[in-house]
Amino acid sequence: MKTKTPPTRVELVAEYDALPIDSRLNEDHVAAKRVCSTALLRRERVYGSPIPFIREGGKIKTDKNGVTRLFGGRVYYLKRDVEAYLESKNRTVSSTSAFSAAGGAE
Repeated sequence: MKTKTPPTRVELVAEYDALPIDSRLNEDHVAAKRVCSTALLRRERVYGSPIPFIREGGKIKTDKNGVTRLFGGRVYYLKRDVEAYLESKNRTVSSTSAFSAAGGAE
């Protein structure tokens, strides 16, 4: 019995690019497009994600200290939100001195 190999980063980015702007994306597609790990996306969601996300399902649990949290469920990102985030991070400079003057290199 053959096991299915997970798609490569290149395949995920190609799928991402082919999707319409209002598509829902899983964290694998977003991580591939941002060139980061899914663990980073999960960490960002815990500490305040720069990209808005949608959580469906899950269970609300209250711990012994009275703190209520949502656990589990599926997480989606909208492609338009990911594109807006990537556009805000895209800076074009004409020379390295312009990059240094803008505070890019420290």
